[in-house]
Amino acid sequence: GGIDTEVTASTKNILLEAAYFDPISVRRTSRKLGISTESSYRFERRVDPSNIAYSSDRASMLIYELCDGDLGGFVDIGDKRQIKKSAELNYGRLNKILGLEIPVTTVKKILTALGLTIKESSREKIKLEVPAFRHDLNSEIDLIEEVSRIYGYDRIPATIPEITEQPTRMPAEMAIEKIIRKTLSGLGADEIITYSLISRKLAVASGIAEEGCVEILNPLTSEQEMMRPGLITGMLGSMLWNMNRKTKDLRLFELGRVYLKKGENKFDEKRHLSIGVSGEMSNWLEGSRSVTLFDLKGMAEELFSGLGITGADFKHAQREGFERSSSASIEIGGKQVGVIGKINKKLSKDFNIKNDVYMAEICVDDVLEHVDLEKKFKNIPRYPSVLRDISILVPPDVLNSELMRLVKMSAGDILKSIKLTDRYAGKQISDGKVSLTYRLEYQDPSKTLEEKEVSRVHEAILRTLEEKFGAKLRA
Repeated sequence: GGIDTEVTASTKNILLEAAYFDPISVRRTSRKLGISTESSYRFERRVDPSNIAYSSDRASMLIYELCDGDLGGFVDIGDKRQIKKSAELNYGRLNKILGLEIPVTTVKKILTALGLTIKESSREKIKLEVPAFRHDLNSEIDLIEEVSRIYGYDRIPATIPEITEQPTRMPAEMAIEKIIRKTLSGLGADEIITYSLISRKLAVASGIAEEGCVEILNPLTSEQEMMRPGLITGMLGSMLWNMNRKTKDLRLFELGRVYLKKGENKFDEKRHLSIGVSGEMSNWLEGSRSVTLFDLKGMAEELFSGLGITGADFKHAQREGFERSSSASIEIGGKQVGVIGKINKKLSKDFNIKNDVYMAEICVDDVLEHVDLEKKFKNIPRYPSVLRDISILVPPDVLNSELMRLVKMSAGDILKSIKLTDRYAGKQISDGKVSLTYRLEYQDPSKTLEEKEVSRVHEAILRTLEEKFGAKLRA
């Protein structure tokens, strides 16, 4: 219709068209062009092809009777052949599903009243021909639904469902996700859920390479142009939303899926975990202070401990979007499973975030093989442990993880634990050196340790550190 074909007071000839269009073709075209009309809405949901001629005749007759018009010719073209549908209904299955004993005569009466025609009938089942306008009736369960609808849902008795014992427990992946949520919630973090679709602008701002992104061919808005290849973008958006509403002390985490493109029409989907912290934290011992990267690192270490993962390393590495001096890769068994660090000023500016933000993103699927949820118990020590502190001077580029690894190797089995308690660089320390203080706990499960045994191991540790890192005992 348009201005050339509109009906006016001077219109004398009217051409009526009644047609059937393929629902799949109409829907594809409507979505591709982004145009939805009343006509497309109707044809997408199917119309009855057998009703075309009747509708056309009825419209013509109304015009003829009400407007005193003359009928013209009728042209009928196109293939209108239809495959007649049929469906079977087993009475026993009907009564089993509904929990009723509906008489056979009642079932037949209901179905025939709905326009279905009985083709075959026996004591056990009935075969019916489905009218063309009932596109929703395709199988036996559809017929059962129609019978229950007309018979009355209120007549179906309320019963307690039968409880069957599950042969298997909760899947391992689900159990691990439950532990992750429980651990991080226990550390004071709140779970968030963000959209799986992000804008191209935010992806570029986050330093994400577009080559590996899964793009949406027909996005509804500019905010939903591609599937997220990581969780950092959504986490920063949530932090900004909260900061704009005067909530700046944030501990957030998200457990969700990310999507990557692996080639032509090949895609990969993985589960990731992101953790973000910002603002201040307080406790009874230290009072209030700003959060640091080590607070986030502690959360990650506590999470690994809860999952039974040992040997997780944090190695300095540069990652797009993170500060060069405050970023590291998270490795387990020599394989990188995530990143951690402080968001750099450029990315914070792109998101209009003025506060310091620390974030970590871990690939949960890569962590699964290292998870050990088996509970292990050991006897309470019968003999006391011995605590010794050691303060050494080392170059500032020496990694704490390397020092601790070397100490464990040198001490042997009697070293129960080692912890860095202090790091200092100031006036009392010579240039090019930092002071590190470690607390070592020694214990032998079979006897009480003697002073000479502890001193011997202590001296061996110092010699090894001096040979490897040039460490000197602090006076």
